[in-house]
Amino acid sequence: MEHGYHVVAKVGGEPFTGILVVRRDSPLKELDPAQLPPRLRIGFPDPGAYAATVMTRRYLSRLGIDVDRRFQVKYFGSQDSALMALYSGLVDMAGTWKPSLRSMPKDVRNDLRVIAETPPEPQMPIAVRNDMSPADADAIVAVLTELGQTPRGQAILGGMALPQGFVAANDREYEKVGEE
Repeated sequence: MEHGYHVVAKVGGEPFTGILVVRRDSPLKELDPAQLPPRLRIGFPDPGAYAATVMTRRYLSRLGIDVDRRFQVKYFGSQDSALMALYSGLVDMAGTWKPSLRSMPKDVRNDLRVIAETPPEPQMPIAVRNDMSPADADAIVAVLTELGQTPRGQAILGGMALPQGFVAANDREYEKVGEE
């Protein structure tokens, strides 16, 4: 917003959350700071991955867990790579988000389990420049929100792994995003 943009739409469906995942056979049953073993290996996609890294690190911090002091942090470049590192035993826990976990092959998914989920935030926004005409911004919103109404649009959404499509949104929904 401070750079001259405003929100016009967002990804529809479930709220945006980060999740912390362990192997199904992990001794960790819940995210209890007192029960976490020292130097636990945790994997993230990359430092800027909002749900997987930023939101989960902030969540752990709110629980009193200093991630960089308590864990051995490893970055794997993508959500899928972080989950496969967990599945392969390279890390003990991974930060990710639900769509990435759902996209894993069934045998991988079945070998993993979620032990914590961050508080929800609004889904990913679509923003336009403030100097765009309202008519053009409205046209973009119409195209996005109507994609799911045709077979071709459904195919486009499916290709983006966004079967829930888009809904109209505004700046007010994002005012508290990222607040500590």
